Amino acid sequence: MRVYGKRGHFTDRDIDEYLAPAQFPEFHLAMRELLHSYDWNAAEHRHFSRLELPVAGVWGRLDHMMASDGMSIYESLIPQIALYPVPDAGHVVAEETPREVNEALIALLQSCRPDPRILQIDD
Repeated sequence: MRVYGKRGHFTDRDIDEYLAPAQFPEFHLAMRELLHSYDWNAAEHRHFSRLELPVAGVWGRLDHMMASDGMSIYESLIPQIALYPVPDAGHVVAEETPREVNEALIALLQSCRPDPRILQIDD
């Protein structure tokens, strides 16, 4: 399965760590249960519009595990979402392009600055 875009690559250690849990029989049962119980259409019926806080969506445009339009489904569900597509990144966008992800998170956190009037302490 391809999860990297153009910037990342697997190391031998990455592969060893990825495969390590497969040595345990319980791992296969847990993965089967996870895949069969996951709500693959969760975004379509969640009530995200109730969120009253900034939201950032960061994804790699070369992510083969997401729809080609990325996170556009969330635009109608979360009107205040700021989308940050990363052109050359794949599914592991935070690992592959940490600078771009950090820039998006910093922008999100800066938008969360509290109103200074709320922080005033009355004597």
